Amino acid sequence: AALGGLGRTTAPTAPATPAPASRPTSVQGEALDAMEAATRAFGDFSARDDQVLAGLVMWVGMMPFLMVRLALAFFAWSQAESRRAGQI
Repeated sequence: AALGGLGRTTAPTAPATPAPASRPTSVQGEALDAMEAATRAFGDFSARDDQVLAGLVMWVGMMPFLMVRLALAFFAWSQAESRRAGQI
């Protein structure tokens, strides 16, 4: 009663389930089997190769945007620090 009833609910709640120890970091098991059975649009890629290629495309495709954003953030921070120090 120290909180005056704050945070209490009257609705039943689901029992707490433990969080998994670790999440899979790649496609595994049945999902990989289903992907292996799928037809390929081009090439003779395995499901694993397809996943690797997709990751590279996303990573390389996002890199220019990330670098521009980081540069803008750096220069904004640098200008603010220079003004604060009285150099500009």
